[in-house]
Amino acid sequence: ARGRAAPAAATGPQIFKQKDFPSLGGRPGGEEGAGGDKKVDDDAPLVQSPPPSPAQQQPAPGPVIPPVPILFNNPAAGPVPASSIPSTMMPPRDITYVVGSMMRPLAMEDPFTQDHYYHNYQEAKRNEVARQMGGMIPAEQLAMLTPLPVLLNKKKAIEKKEGKWTDFTQGRAKKWEQNEKVLGHVAKTNVKAARPQIAIPVLKQEKVEGENDEEKLRAEIFKSRVRIDGGYEALLELFELQRLVKDPRVNPNRREFMMSEVARNIVVLEETFGVTTAEPPEGSEEPPPPTIDPASLSTVLALPKGQQLLARCVETGMLPHPSACLVLPAALSNVLSSPRPSNRPQDAKEDRLLLALQNNLISVSDPPLPATTFKDAVRKICAHHEAKGTLRQSIKGAKTRAQLLHTLMKRAGEVCAGDDEFKDLEEAFVGMLKQ
Repeated sequence: ARGRAAPAAATGPQIFKQKDFPSLGGRPGGEEGAGGDKKVDDDAPLVQSPPPSPAQQQPAPGPVIPPVPILFNNPAAGPVPASSIPSTMMPPRDITYVVGSMMRPLAMEDPFTQDHYYHNYQEAKRNEVARQMGGMIPAEQLAMLTPLPVLLNKKKAIEKKEGKWTDFTQGRAKKWEQNEKVLGHVAKTNVKAARPQIAIPVLKQEKVEGENDEEKLRAEIFKSRVRIDGGYEALLELFELQRLVKDPRVNPNRREFMMSEVARNIVVLEETFGVTTAEPPEGSEEPPPPTIDPASLSTVLALPKGQQLLARCVETGMLPHPSACLVLPAALSNVLSSPRPSNRPQDAKEDRLLLALQNNLISVSDPPLPATTFKDAVRKICAHHEAKGTLRQSIKGAKTRAQLLHTLMKRAGEVCAGDDEFKDLEEAFVGMLKQ
């Protein structure tokens, strides 16, 4: 039988030689080329091993202490000099520039505003834990855990400083573009704010000849977005002022000015939803009762973002109770005016609005809604569906709408007990549901 070949003896690590990788444009065999290439030894190793260091030749006596790593997860630690970070690729000056550019978004002068969503999430999380443990976190302790909003004068100084920096960077980029004759524009944005998706400098007010339905719809959407954005700005300012007024660290002399700002932002918030209060007539100090413009409210509720804005105002109590009583009938008539298809992305915003109105207005007994608000709400809902007979269709497949109407009629029956006008409205409402 033929025997098998013996296995090859183990050899050391394979070393590539110069002949394995000839130079580009050179000749094989290491001969001198036409360009004057120097002749090299073909059997020489491709990579020369570095000479042993003194530490490798003579081991240091005693135990070897490993180097202490530099950790960056300690918020109370002091600044780390760039020279202490070893690098063979970049000098300390370049390291400082790169790290500074990366850390610039974290350097903020108004943490409450610039980290608004984070602090609100942490506060809601702490309240949820405290609620599960059978108690709430005291306001004094909660104020210490959340940073205090900056005052108005400091906020204006921060905006002025950021505006100067933006103008400087944009001017420097523009100068470079003109000198280098580049096409396009180098966009400079604020790292602390989201990039704007759309710019609306001026809304078109005059009617243009030949304007089609698409342009009209686009103009209405622009109006809705401008009104909603103004409402959100007023709501966020009210959140800051509420925390400043209640915080014990605030100077009491500034509270009077803060309360005037609270009143101003509440007026802006009411006007967002179409609630206006006229000036008192001459010779009378008492102003007339507020009125509501249903068209203005419909403009806000036309977008899911507007429905979410109204829900937040009702949930947080930022919308005054008399204004909320005016908004409730018009809002219900607007939301329930059309059937609701299933599986729409905006259904979550509508459900949040309906639940906010149900849990914070309709079901609340202190302070209760007046009987005129209940009758006005039922009257407006019936008036819209009376001719078309679409009331049952508008709540078909919408559990939240059905629950709200059930709660509305139940509370209205309790508040308007013995009212003949409400009995007629109730009979008409039940008759439309049977159609």
